[in-house]
Amino acid sequence: MAEILRYYDPGATGNNDGTSQTDAYTSLTTGLATEATDLVTAGDYIRFICSNVTGVEPQEAVLITSDWTTGPDNYISIEADAGYEVEESGYDVSKAILRYNYSGDVITTAVPYVYISGMHIYKSSSSNSYKDLAAVNLTSAGEVRFKNCRFTGVFSGTATNNNALNFYTNTTDTYVYLDNCIIEGMENIDDATTYPNYVFAGGTTTDSYIYAYNCIIAQNDQLDDGNATVFPVNSTVFDYNANFTSTANQSNCASPDGTGTDPVTITDWSVIYQDYSNGDFTLLSTASALDGAGLGPDSDSNVPTEDFDGTTRSGTTCTIGIIEYDFVTQTWTITYNGNGNDGGTAPTDPSSPYDDGSIVTVLGNTGTLALTGSVWSGWNTATDGSGTHYDEADTFAISADTILYAEWTESTITGTTYDNDLEVLPSCQVSLFSYAGSGVYAYVNTTTSDATTGSFSFDVSEGAEYMVVAFNADTPNVFDCSDSGLVYGETADLYLRSQADKTVPSTGGIIINSGLNGGF
Repeated sequence: MAEILRYYDPGATGNNDGTSQTDAYTSLTTGLATEATDLVTAGDYIRFICSNVTGVEPQEAVLITSDWTTGPDNYISIEADAGYEVEESGYDVSKAILRYNYSGDVITTAVPYVYISGMHIYKSSSSNSYKDLAAVNLTSAGEVRFKNCRFTGVFSGTATNNNALNFYTNTTDTYVYLDNCIIEGMENIDDATTYPNYVFAGGTTTDSYIYAYNCIIAQNDQLDDGNATVFPVNSTVFDYNANFTSTANQSNCASPDGTGTDPVTITDWSVIYQDYSNGDFTLLSTASALDGAGLGPDSDSNVPTEDFDGTTRSGTTCTIGIIEYDFVTQTWTITYNGNGNDGGTAPTDPSSPYDDGSIVTVLGNTGTLALTGSVWSGWNTATDGSGTHYDEADTFAISADTILYAEWTESTITGTTYDNDLEVLPSCQVSLFSYAGSGVYAYVNTTTSDATTGSFSFDVSEGAEYMVVAFNADTPNVFDCSDSGLVYGETADLYLRSQADKTVPSTGGIIINSGLNGGF
């Protein structure tokens, strides 16, 4: 069996005989007519390699006539050359395109065993009716297969009853397969109700079938005309005005209404495809609902063993749609750091690591971190506090490994300069600034010479035990309140009194009034 290799490029400038890319046919219809033969008798098969080096948009109705004789091993292949395959992200004039905007079908075949792959089949019209992007009109049994193709219709005005695929045949045992294909835009953007267009149109025998495996069928008026026998499998089907009417043969498909056998219901397609409303069907990492929800080649031998991008499909399950979901979920850790603490421990988040984009709720000082002379005041992404600040219960979406450092605020203590007798000290303000382990501490500054040898008790509530401390004129004094019974967040009045007089001061006496807020 011999391979016949021919080339097609609408912008080629060579000999136009199809023998090389330089001498490629500039008309695919001319090439097909010129090469037409009985492939079965000759024992050959033919491949037309399609490119578009200069980015010329073709305008021709491509015809594969009954002058060809084909068989399962003696087939016609029309395939995009490497680098010229259509993409899932949208229309690209530099790719291999079959396009015809006038009164006629874009591509028609009258014989089976035609295989078309990687091509963008495109039609735009404001007036055409009963025209097809692809018309399969068979008079003998066999199959036609479209693989990794994109069917795009752009219709407006009075354009109606146009079809992405019209499978019209009067013979039995005929099949059309669509593998990893995108079918979009079969809608009249001006008036879909009066001028409907269709994805699939059917033939006249019940033994003629259309199988759509791992396809995207989106933004269409009506999915079929009621005559086709259609089997969508592993396909996403959405943004249409009318569901399939001729048959309920959907299997393992994703749709807004969850139609068919073993369906997946998707109501928000923005988490599935990059920009589907503008024709970009790039699969997103958030499309995990499609992963493993389709039948794999081991479950259905007709499932294509490669996806749109050439990734292998295998096993009993696969991803619904043209692309296999192969995203590796990125995870990130969050770590809390005491940032110089001399007491307590940094908290540990039991939910870490987090999936990329997950929402993290910031922990509080659950490990009782402490630093003498400072109060814990939250977390920061930088050790010096120059980064992003977070308080307890703040949230953020994590996108990288993150360390949150304790923020420490040094307390500013205000006091009164004491020049009078120790027994008649005036009122002053003292702020507690740190909770370290079992102790609460405060500094009191004084410059009074009368206080250089005195000792005072520091109490936090009436009736509590006194704690005697040295009252030094030159050094701030630390008062240990660990036995006060106060808990975090509590507020109390503070009393400062002399060692000799342990009675509670009278009003206007030496009360130090301070709420234990801010530093406690």
